[in-house]
Amino acid sequence: MFCEYYRVHSVSDFNNIFFTIIQKHQDNEMLALHIEAHGCEEGVGLSSGDLITWKHFLDCCRALNVELCGLLIVTTALCYSISIMGAIDPSLRAPFKAIVITRRPVTADEVLRGYSEYFGTYTNILDIGPAKEAMRREVNSGTPDTSPFEMITSNWLFDQITNPDRDSEAFQHIVNQQYCIKNQFTQHIREIESRRRFDYCFKLFKNGKIISHLKIFITVDFAEV
Repeated sequence: MFCEYYRVHSVSDFNNIFFTIIQKHQDNEMLALHIEAHGCEEGVGLSSGDLITWKHFLDCCRALNVELCGLLIVTTALCYSISIMGAIDPSLRAPFKAIVITRRPVTADEVLRGYSEYFGTYTNILDIGPAKEAMRREVNSGTPDTSPFEMITSNWLFDQITNPDRDSEAFQHIVNQQYCIKNQFTQHIREIESRRRFDYCFKLFKNGKIISHLKIFITVDFAEV
């Protein structure tokens, strides 16, 4: 396992780095993507004054996730990166397998301590659960569930966005007002979402097998504003 570091000053840099990573990727390599930058509700701020919107950020991650057969793990050291959830489009491919987000502004000390524990535990994709718990035990307000760091998966996100039983009243409103169809067709909507789940939380195959071993760790380091 080895690391590559990139420094980003503009949206153009960001796009080019993702293109380079995808072009360099080999079939027997797995990547973990770590982002350190200034985050806000709208996206990622850069030293040039550019803003990478969450939608654009997810589009870049999605291209990389497709290259990795749906197994991309993303970690973020960004304030307010929970806002990324509002840019998820369940009609497209998932932009990652899982992502570590922040639920509030985080300090440099919290980032250092939290990710020291995370990457001290993380050696392959099967370690994401224990690594997350190690991070949350290190940085919290008394108990792990008060930690600013949280991990969400593509499956969980899809369910939160599309599950008609999560909020039946709101779902019924969507069916009647947005789809303009009668109540008896709600089961049909469930079936549509079930099929879409397969497309969103996809697994692709290369050379007859799913890639499963971590080989490369890549850090995308943004310049300070």
